[in-house]
Amino acid sequence: MDTDHVAGPDGPLWAELLDAKRYEPRTLSARDLPTDKGVYVWVREGSPVYAGRAKGANGLRDRLSAHLAKGPDLSRSTFRSWVAVTILGVSRPATRQRPSVMTDLQIQRVNDWVAGCRLGWITRPTSPQVIQFEHDLLDAWKPPLNR
Repeated sequence: MDTDHVAGPDGPLWAELLDAKRYEPRTLSARDLPTDKGVYVWVREGSPVYAGRAKGANGLRDRLSAHLAKGPDLSRSTFRSWVAVTILGVSRPATRQRPSVMTDLQIQRVNDWVAGCRLGWITRPTSPQVIQFEHDLLDAWKPPLNR
């Protein structure tokens, strides 16, 4: 990990995102997720581990649904892919392969790890605002799974 990232999240953007309501992944379904554009954060043991943005037509619903998926295809979720790299020691290309080369046990370990996280988000009205927020957020501090 870079020494630039040791200090942890700081500043008003991180404060706003970390103040957002957090949800347990296992309690969420696609219909619970907003279709608004926004920025989201995955938190584990009180610390942010990954932040991202959703700016497409179905916004947070589409992007977070990929992260909440439990199937063997990790290629659609950068978050799940980096979780696999980090906890399983597999290569990033292996996590992005289609069809998946991950075993059922490996996928279960990724799913269990994700289930131990909490998820929060904030919305923004436009894609440029989402892009700018995420850029400034990650410029201030980058969580360990944002590589």
